[in-house]
Amino acid sequence: MKKTILTMLLATLASLFALTSCQKNEEPADLIVGTWTLSSMNISANGVSMDIDPAQMGVEYEFIFKSDGSMQMNIYEGEDGETLYANYDILSNSEKMVLNIYSDGETTTTNVLQLDSTTLVLNFSEQEAEEAAMDITLTFTKGRVHPLN
Repeated sequence: MKKTILTMLLATLASLFALTSCQKNEEPADLIVGTWTLSSMNISANGVSMDIDPAQMGVEYEFIFKSDGSMQMNIYEGEDGETLYANYDILSNSEKMVLNIYSDGETTTTNVLQLDSTTLVLNFSEQEAEEAAMDITLTFTKGRVHPLN
């Protein structure tokens, strides 16, 4: 009886190990591929923080990251829309992850606070000359809101 229980326990453990060892830990470059829609914004400056719902403002942003390192940014304001094209890379180490967007000879670098199969959170700070820094956090949800042209 003890031998049967031990055999069943070992078989169960072996099955669990086989299932977990087959699961792939996705790399950031794989996770970011797809369409992301801006779902919320937070802007902080001079000690004041403000949450913004883009839908209430009538503005929607879609970022479409492709596996070849190119991206498309769709910006909708009511019925009007604009499409911008850029390239990107996403770099990570044990301490932090950054997203670089390259467009028109300029590079925008933003910190990636969260990236998983459903949520992308980007954070960056801007500082204009002598003005106080502005901290901006953008939260995207995976999926499309508007049909593309």
